Amino acid sequence: MNKFLEQAPEELAKALFDLGAVNVNLSNYYKLGSGDMSPLYCDARLLYSNTKARVFVISRSLFWVNSFFEEVDAVVGVASGGIGWAMSLANNKDKPLLYARRDPKDHGLCNQIEGELPKDGAKVVVIDDVITTGQSALSVCEALRRGKNGKRAEVLGVFTVFDWDFTIVNKQFEDAGIPKTRLLTLDMLVRYGIENNRLSAEDERQIGIFYQQHCG
Repeated sequence: MNKFLEQAPEELAKALFDLGAVNVNLSNYYKLGSGDMSPLYCDARLLYSNTKARVFVISRSLFWVNSFFEEVDAVVGVASGGIGWAMSLANNKDKPLLYARRDPKDHGLCNQIEGELPKDGAKVVVIDDVITTGQSALSVCEALRRGKNGKRAEVLGVFTVFDWDFTIVNKQFEDAGIPKTRLLTLDMLVRYGIENNRLSAEDERQIGIFYQQHCG
């Protein structure tokens, strides 16, 4: 990972704690989008409300695209948390914006992908806010590869703000041939919390148990 991206963890972790986005409850676990019960819940959507944090994430996503991909035809946001970041990146790159859900809608046109790929074989990057089990992002990537209206996409990579970084999930992305870049992992977030007295030793212990149980 480039040094510019490596500068992200501490500043981003601080922003998440300062915004109240890092929630820990050791007696009443939070239900994640995956259905798992976790002692920690990170509400990365709060980053949208802070100008400095928002610019910080947008600048890193733009740097990621400019550094690693010579050609990008469109930007795709994973609904719903990734849409705002994807829109900002698409505006900066002057590229078409699409967004996609984990599953097709059950009404209307029943779309999974909203928006149109600019061409068959379009090179796209996918943006999410949080990856836990990775199923939403992977499902979106699969849908883009299948295509819409006769146009299929080449998925160059996935960018996420916060990644739980489960080993089994990382292997799934590798098996799918999809590079995944993240600004902050669970380990980085917890390490910052401990070093700056934002989390207790017992917080760290229970979060660690949860992490190990879900690594596969």
